[in-house]
Amino acid sequence: MPLSRTIYLSSGLFAGVQQYSFDANKIFLADNSNDRDPVTSGGNQTAFMPDLSAGTYLHSDEFFVGVSLFQVLGNKIFAFDKAVLPSRLVPHLFISGGYNLEVNHDFTLAPSLLI
Repeated sequence: MPLSRTIYLSSGLFAGVQQYSFDANKIFLADNSNDRDPVTSGGNQTAFMPDLSAGTYLHSDEFFVGVSLFQVLGNKIFAFDKAVLPSRLVPHLFISGGYNLEVNHDFTLAPSLLI
């Protein structure tokens, strides 16, 4: 969306599904305690869950600034038994920015920052 003749605002939304799998048969603990460990004794686990991410980006020929949030829902992945807390996706916030410095007609330096 143009905000002026040279500055634009872009936004996006991602909605989808993620799949996570855990195959306990591929894990061999050094002390042979697979049958006693609450994670490996729980057998194979598969989880399907919705996922949502969003972002916005303000840009021109001279600069850019962006903000995005990934894994907004913070879904639980697996809960092997009541003694072990379930794994959980954690939302991630990314902030970025940069500026184009024209050194000469043929060369532009573009320092940027991602937090």
